[in-house]
Amino acid sequence: MLQPLKLVQHVSPISSTFKMGKACQNVETGAVYQSPAWRKIKLAIRLLCMAGTIAVIALGLQIAVEYNTKYGYWPRLILYTGPVTLVVTFWDLVEMLVACIRKSGRGMHPGAHVALELIWWTNLLYVSYVTIQAALILQNDGYPDNDDYYRRVAVSAAVITTFCFFRFILFIRACVETHRRRMAGRTRPRVMVTPNADHSNLALTSYAYGGASGIGPREAEPYYDPPTKPGAAQV
Repeated sequence: MLQPLKLVQHVSPISSTFKMGKACQNVETGAVYQSPAWRKIKLAIRLLCMAGTIAVIALGLQIAVEYNTKYGYWPRLILYTGPVTLVVTFWDLVEMLVACIRKSGRGMHPGAHVALELIWWTNLLYVSYVTIQAALILQNDGYPDNDDYYRRVAVSAAVITTFCFFRFILFIRACVETHRRRMAGRTRPRVMVTPNADHSNLALTSYAYGGASGIGPREAEPYYDPPTKPGAAQV
């Protein structure tokens, strides 16, 4: 009687986290490793942006209330600086809230950060240009009474320009994390099947490397030799 040929698949004991260059992937969850240092840097940047938003809105409201309305343009400067900074601050709050809710401490998908950080950065570049132009006009208008307003507008321009630098850093970092996540997703287990040293039972052992989905040996389905023709020699 033909005996079933058993295949035993054995996964080599590897760590649940393996390195891919500077990136690491958890083979059980597929999540890309993030260094604690970068998490702290991103948190610090978001907190600084929130503090800057409060300063920009406060200065803009003060100019809008105190400045003589007959000049028209400068009281409306808050309409340029306020909405963008508020939306960016709301996004930062959502990101921090998601990171606090998740046990892993991770925020939203880095692909979302790539798209939105690019939008924030380009909008802040425009607002920075407007505020810098406003500061230059106030500086060169020849009215000493406008010196106080010039300083406020100049501070707003400096804060928003710093915003642009910070958001660009977050955009580049999001691109790096998205690339690492994509490369980790392309990793597939490579299985090598070799005959067992004991040729009597013809058991086969397979070894998986890289992104194996399961850890530990498991028994495969039995395999039976195909039927042979009558009179044919059996090996």
